[in-house]
Amino acid sequence: MIFSAVLQSVSAFESTLPTAPTHDPTLIASSQGRGTLRVINGTGQDAAVKLVDSRTGKTRHFVRIGSGDEITIRGISPCSCILKATTGTNWDQRAGRFLQNRAFFQFNDRLEFRETRTHNGVEWSNYTATLHPVAEGRAITTPISESSF
Repeated sequence: MIFSAVLQSVSAFESTLPTAPTHDPTLIASSQGRGTLRVINGTGQDAAVKLVDSRTGKTRHFVRIGSGDEITIRGISPCSCILKATTGTNWDQRAGRFLQNRAFFQFNDRLEFRETRTHNGVEWSNYTATLHPVAEGRAITTPISESSF
């Protein structure tokens, strides 16, 4: 199923005193980032989402979200990531997957989490994604296999 969902980026800003004057923005590498990802599950089923580093293929964050709920993942350090999701019923905690009515998909656009030092402080990325189709949605999703999830 391909549908349009909201995937939106907003810039946040934190004013700090720079340690040295900078003329060009530079990316900040940190183990505890400032980025956030808000995920809204407006589907009729529970869901689980993964934020996967597109460079290494490793899962950076994995969370379950109940039907009708939302969650915000905080502390995302700079990365280029793919957002993958599964929906279903009857969650098996040991196996880490749904046992029935399963569907798997990923968002086509990468999420570019950045932290940039400017002369006024630090700017970083915040995203919001919905797992259900919305009228103003611009993000496209593609079905994937369970093994790709």
